Amino acid sequence: MPRLLELLERYPGARVVVMNQYRHAHALRLLDDLRRRHLPDQPVTAVRVAFSKDRRADMEAGRFVDRDHGVFGYEWPHMLAVASRLLPSEAYRAYVETPVEDVRGVVHEDYFVTAARERAVVADGVELDLYSSVVGDPPGDTGTPDWARPFGHSVGGRRRLAQLQVGPALFTAEMDPVALPDGSRLPANTHRLTAQLPGGVQETLVNDSPMDNALRTAVARLLGDLPLPPVDLRPVHRISALAGHFGHARAAAATAGQLSGGAV
Repeated sequence: MPRLLELLERYPGARVVVMNQYRHAHALRLLDDLRRRHLPDQPVTAVRVAFSKDRRADMEAGRFVDRDHGVFGYEWPHMLAVASRLLPSEAYRAYVETPVEDVRGVVHEDYFVTAARERAVVADGVELDLYSSVVGDPPGDTGTPDWARPFGHSVGGRRRLAQLQVGPALFTAEMDPVALPDGSRLPANTHRLTAQLPGGVQETLVNDSPMDNALRTAVARLLGDLPLPPVDLRPVHRISALAGHFGHARAAAATAGQLSGGAV
């Protein structure tokens, strides 16, 4: 990253766009719209994000193996993008710029951290809960959070959730691919929004392609002549800090020959 910043400084006319599709997911905007419509005077008390995929077959075949960042190098960039959409800007800034305090993970002898859960309290007492796994549902402290369990796995062991706790209500976005009770899935690019309200449950289906949105936005910015926002490396630094939290534990356990998939 220092080399990228040096390159941008050397060529101030360069146009660089860092694309993350979930910054452009209309389902997340609609989720917040639901919250404002039903409980406009109630503050958000918790933001929860869980993105998982069972990558064991891929990793055993030597594909998508990140031994430097483990689970933080897979879905965590998407999860931080979701958090940046649902948290107030100052709360998100405070989160990514403060030290890691509460994170637990499962350390594997070959694949580093394979599941992790981070919890933080950000501005105005809002609780942030981030969870991801690349090995299905591990047991123990870093197993799937209770709030995510009612939502099933879809194709490839995927579970992509974003949730807002607002007083007595829960607003959840299940991002494509969305699991159905019979094991099938909703059509591609279909997301499900669920509002669990004191008066009942409401469901809404949203057809949207975050990837298409992001690509169109990136191309328009690259080919346009309006000033571009600076490259935001805070999510990268946060991911490095999370992985670094387990680096010392991995080194100590490897030296002692104790790595066996235990939680740290």
